[in-house]
Amino acid sequence: MRTAAMIAALALMTTPVLAADPGFVGTWASSSKACKANPNVTGNAAFVIDRAAMYGNEWQCEIKNTVLTGEGGWRVGLACASEGDEYKRRVVWRLVGEKLHQVEGGKIATFTRCAMGDYRGHPKG
Repeated sequence: MRTAAMIAALALMTTPVLAADPGFVGTWASSSKACKANPNVTGNAAFVIDRAAMYGNEWQCEIKNTVLTGEGGWRVGLACASEGDEYKRRVVWRLVGEKLHQVEGGKIATFTRCAMGDYRGHPKG
């Protein structure tokens, strides 16, 4: 009995702990109204960021690398494709409350966190 308990305890100690998702993972849009927008009617609709990719209706970016910044954000390298065009992007994401600030090419965009079911585009772009 004692041996079985020790084996169980050792198994728990050696099981890797799953890391929590980074704060940028979620569904985002430029406003709460845009969270519900139909992507076939407007380009201002929700998009999704998961651990591996960022995608919206008819576009997708693979997350190639993420590096934590000293300011509590992430420097992210993206390899993107949209309607047959391929391109690379480098952005910095930073959470401020429930807002995601994105800096790219000296420009700042702010996105609102949407409910999980708000994304209405095609899965993975």
